[in-house]
Amino acid sequence: MARRSSDSEPFLWNYLRMNLTTPAEITDEILEVCSEIDPNSKPVFVSVVPAAGARHGYCMTDVPLFAEKNGGSVQFGWIIWQCLKVVLEAEFHACWIDEDNRLLDVVPKPDNETIILFLPDSRRVYQHKPIPNCRKVLVDNDYTRRWLMSGLKKEEIMAKHFKNDEVDAPAAAAKFERWVSLLPPGQPKIGRNDPCPCGSGEKYKRCCGR
Repeated sequence: MARRSSDSEPFLWNYLRMNLTTPAEITDEILEVCSEIDPNSKPVFVSVVPAAGARHGYCMTDVPLFAEKNGGSVQFGWIIWQCLKVVLEAEFHACWIDEDNRLLDVVPKPDNETIILFLPDSRRVYQHKPIPNCRKVLVDNDYTRRWLMSGLKKEEIMAKHFKNDEVDAPAAAAKFERWVSLLPPGQPKIGRNDPCPCGSGEKYKRCCGR
C-alpha cells in the first residue's frame, strides 16, 4: 500500500497517511481489531528480511514465487500499522514460512521497517482480487473521519484499475489526486473540548490548541 498523499491535503490528514508504522507494543485496541478480523489468531512481531527480487506492493505474487524457489510455504494475513495513538490500519499481506517453521517477511518496506506486526489469517487466502484494508480510529474527529473516507475512496479507485495481479498505479494515482482536488477547501475543525488529534488523550485546548 502506498502511504503518500497530495500536498493539498490538510496537514494532520497528510500526517496520518504518511506516518503509519509498526506499533511499539500490542495494545488492547490492536487485539480488538485483530479479533474482529480473525478471532482464531493472534498478532506476532515478524522480522523483515528482504529477498533478492522481491518488490514492495507485490507480496501476493512474489512471496509464493519465493517459496516455490526456496521451499517453505506462504502465510497470508495482515500487517498492523499504527500512527501515534490515533489510527490503526490492517493491510492484507503475505509472509514466508521457512523450513524451520519461522515466519519472515521477505518483502522490502518503503520506510525500511525491520520488523512488522503480523496477524496470520486462518481463513483468507489471496484469490487474485483486491482485499480492502481494515481501519480503526482511536480518536474520532474531522481529521480521522477524512482519513477513513480517503482510504475507502483510494481502494475503490485502485480496484477499478486492478488487472492481472497489479494496479495501474499512475492511472489510479491521477484519479485519486483529481478526487482530492475536488474536496471542499479549508481545514477540518477541532473543537476546543474535543480530544486532541495528536492522540495525547488531553483536550485540544490543553494540548496542541494552546
